[in-house]
Amino acid sequence: MGKRVVHSLRGRKAAKIDKTTTSARFLKLITNSKPSRLVSSRVSQLKILRAPLNQYLEQFKTVDGMHCPASRCGALEEFVAHFLLACPGYTHGRWVLEKKKNKHLTLETLLGDVKFSLARKLH
Repeated sequence: MGKRVVHSLRGRKAAKIDKTTTSARFLKLITNSKPSRLVSSRVSQLKILRAPLNQYLEQFKTVDGMHCPASRCGALEEFVAHFLLACPGYTHGRWVLEKKKNKHLTLETLLGDVKFSLARKLH
């Protein structure tokens, strides 16, 4: 990642997920011909922490708060790690991915592992 990106709060958080966000490896991942543009766009948004989740949307006042909108959840904030790894509203989807690849899900495997790539699983 470039120096400017890593020094921002968002850049430091994104670097914890995948240090290659601005690299050729990242570009190869999102330009894969298999996933649709929408899926590639969503994965990119998740990686750079600008996905349309309430924690991000709240700063533009387009939602009433940062709380998770999923039923049965009640979390105070809907952010990338919660959405992908913890929200009970998406438990079944995570279970299907884990069983399909026989691999424990982490932010690194979902968004940073080119072989596992969430974009490849969603197409």
